[in-house]
Amino acid sequence: MALKRSAWIVLIVAVFFLESGSARIVSMAVGRVREFVVTSREVQLNDALEQVLYSDKPAKISKDFDSSSFSKKVTAVLLEWVVHLEAKNLQVAPISATEVTAAQARAEKALKGNSTWKALQPTKREIEGIISRKLQAKKFIRFRADSSVLPVSDQEAQRYFEQNRTRFGNMPFENFRANIKTFLAREQVESRLKDWFEVLQSKYQVRNFLAEL
Repeated sequence: MALKRSAWIVLIVAVFFLESGSARIVSMAVGRVREFVVTSREVQLNDALEQVLYSDKPAKISKDFDSSSFSKKVTAVLLEWVVHLEAKNLQVAPISATEVTAAQARAEKALKGNSTWKALQPTKREIEGIISRKLQAKKFIRFRADSSVLPVSDQEAQRYFEQNRTRFGNMPFENFRANIKTFLAREQVESRLKDWFEVLQSKYQVRNFLAEL
């Protein structure tokens, strides 16, 4: 993928080392949150920790920086950063040292045999920092989601039912009332969180360099 000239000037700062006489990219700048530069290596570390802490599958660490999926992982890290910074700014959703230590122990055990993880050579301080940020961001998002929940009235549910009548066949509204209310409430929360993320991205001057290419 060809890079825009401005992208080279403003953002791409790559670290190289020689291997068999040729240079290979180890890490490059892929995003920014105010004065904080996010590197591809940080995204890889973050993604690996996300996988082992929040899924039951072994971590698969992507090396394809040009893929659309990697750009999405960059966005996820940037959002995590801004939520973390906002939490610190508002002094909410604190995370205890015990929580961080426990998560760090689980992650290190799960990633012990991962060769890609080892090649990235993360330090304990890096792992602790990423985990602290991740835990606080998720805690703050849960708080925002819970506080964004508004009751959905029977009238709203009935209106949705009538507007989407073909989806429900010939069954009566009463059969779907509870599920429709749950669905609409979840939609409202997702919409409010999306609006909040957009405000934070503007406030903290977020840039995903890969998305700008």
